[in-house]
Amino acid sequence: MESLNRRGTLPMAGWRRPIVCGLAVAAVALTVALGGCSRVGSVGRATNSRAEKARSAAEQLAITAVVAGAAAQAQHLPDGGKAIASKHSTARGNVMAPKSTPRPGSPAVIREHVMSSRPYLSEADAEEDVFLQAQSLLEQKFAELDPPLEHAPSLAEVKAEYLRKDTRTVSPPSAAIQDEAAQAGLPGKLVYVGYDVEVSADQVRELRTQQRVWASLRVVGILMASALAVFLFLRADDWTKGYLTRWLALAAVTIAGGTAAALIFI
Repeated sequence: MESLNRRGTLPMAGWRRPIVCGLAVAAVALTVALGGCSRVGSVGRATNSRAEKARSAAEQLAITAVVAGAAAQAQHLPDGGKAIASKHSTARGNVMAPKSTPRPGSPAVIREHVMSSRPYLSEADAEEDVFLQAQSLLEQKFAELDPPLEHAPSLAEVKAEYLRKDTRTVSPPSAAIQDEAAQAGLPGKLVYVGYDVEVSADQVRELRTQQRVWASLRVVGILMASALAVFLFLRADDWTKGYLTRWLALAAVTIAGGTAAALIFI
């Protein structure tokens, strides 16, 4: 095994060299992109969307390198690395214990505190990520209910019905990630944003009722489409004096089957 130095960490050849090299590449990419954006902005008054996309992509690349570097560093630290790795993995896991007490009334069926999948330079970007994480979590939790609930909530539904606005948290990443971000020269501080997600038993019951109503409407629609296809077939067959019975029957079956498939799979 490699020997530890006086500070209790592995020597440079063990792990810091590849991490420093990766951060250097990320820093160069970020610097070049920001420099290009500033030149474009001076000519075009910062209205070039391509420059903004390039800057954002460079920032995301640098943040990804920072998070990966911090994770690699935490894995190689002999003692304190375990705590850093634990905190880092918890943040990357997106889901934590709720920060608030349940709402009064109907008991909560789903209660989680959802964090952004990784740190961001902007709270607004981190918040958009939280909404997506909450949407994915709710779809998964609905499917795990007994019996399962097949429901994929929209972002608007997540924000309006299931997100606790009073539980918004903004927290910095671990010290390891902050150190790596400083070395990479990121222009700002990284933050995680989180919210409590809560779904009550009444809300689940309402979703199940909506699904049953929609299923009943589908059955009614299939029956009506079948009846209409039979009616049209009989009228058309009578009008053609039976010369096109086979083709008309095929058309009626196609119409009824197509309508039923559309109502089942939409």
